[in-house]
Amino acid sequence: SRLVKVPTSRTGTWGPVSPLFRLIAPIGTTVVLLMLRYEMHGEQKTFPVKFISFDSNPYIKLPFLERALTKAYLHSRYWRLLLDPRNLSADYSFDVIPKIESISDSRNFSSICTYIICLGLPAVTLLRSLGQALGTSISENRKAVVVLPMLWLQGWVVLSFFPAAGILFEVATVIGERLLFSPSFGFCCLLAVFLCHWTSLFNSKSGKQAGTAAMSGLLFCTVISSTYWVWTTARIPAWYSTEALWDAVAITQPNSARTWQTRALLLQQKAVYNETTEGYLNRSLEIDKRNFWAMRDLTTQYYRTQQYQKCCHMGGKCLDHATVNKVVLSCAEAMAACAVGVNQTDLAERALGACLSLDQNNANCTFTKGGSHYLKGELVEAGKWYHRATQLRPNHAHSWFNKGVIELKLARWSDCVDSLKKVDQLQPAYRNLPELYKMCKDNMEAA
Repeated sequence: SRLVKVPTSRTGTWGPVSPLFRLIAPIGTTVVLLMLRYEMHGEQKTFPVKFISFDSNPYIKLPFLERALTKAYLHSRYWRLLLDPRNLSADYSFDVIPKIESISDSRNFSSICTYIICLGLPAVTLLRSLGQALGTSISENRKAVVVLPMLWLQGWVVLSFFPAAGILFEVATVIGERLLFSPSFGFCCLLAVFLCHWTSLFNSKSGKQAGTAAMSGLLFCTVISSTYWVWTTARIPAWYSTEALWDAVAITQPNSARTWQTRALLLQQKAVYNETTEGYLNRSLEIDKRNFWAMRDLTTQYYRTQQYQKCCHMGGKCLDHATVNKVVLSCAEAMAACAVGVNQTDLAERALGACLSLDQNNANCTFTKGGSHYLKGELVEAGKWYHRATQLRPNHAHSWFNKGVIELKLARWSDCVDSLKKVDQLQPAYRNLPELYKMCKDNMEAA
């Protein structure tokens, strides 16, 4: 309004720039954002809102001091991203920020400064708004005319930042691009306020000087806004696909173990088990030698590419480090199958023990358990486990075939014929099926 000379009432009780409005606006914005967050929870609506924890967030299981210091630093990281949003495509990389282990870490200084700003600016803004609402006067200093409205919007940013982002709570995302929408809007408003109040510094100057100041303010805000626009649009291609997103993350955060592990996982989900996939996983383990997620995927990689010795070695490391049950199960399944493939029954039994202790009805481990007993010459036990495997997975031809082989060796001709008939129904072209079926049937008729 200062630039275009639009008359604006500054004395109304409910006017757009009235003291009461300035007091109510931040509080109302906070309430609205909390309501929107509540609505987004869908069927999980409760009051107060429950914030869900994710085991994949590495900060959740840190000791209290490390977790508190690290999360405090996250807040300063978010504020920095408001000023420099170029690297926001790394939002899914959970290990983007190394944890803070002690008070002596220099990054704590950034956290302290952030909290001083976060607590100080809203306090000044609300006290000023309250003072104006009660009719108290403020300093007529020209600088205050420029600074205090900017403080008000800083307070808007702070108040909208925490309920919108959720970084005070245990969530999976460490750096979230979507979580910065509201505070980014407030930051852009700050630029507009700066532009509108720029000429107030030059009220005592001539019209030409005031016009020059206005144009310089306009140019300044245009440059900053254009720069942010360029940075933002440059990231748009990164969101065309999941693969493109993680490729962008690898560029912005090349030392993130989670990033390289996820890039490999995306390839494995497309059944791509090549040197590139293996290289990504090895890179992840070079960065974080205890990354059991990468160990799991590398164990699967070796199993799929029939590198059974490496599979057993990596599977053992995975069992030693993994703390998530589904990771332990995945590693144990692959390791057990690989160990049976190279006739290392001791390693197979270790993996099978870990697997079946977590899930007694795991079909893969039950099937592999039969193979382990078979290698040790324990045919009766092998037959029992293969029989159980067919119950858990009735349409698995391999289980029925191995059960038939065991029954052939134990001279259970009738059961052998029934098992191999089932194989013929499920997979008629199964290897050696006609020969074995003929052998079982001939012996049954001869008996």
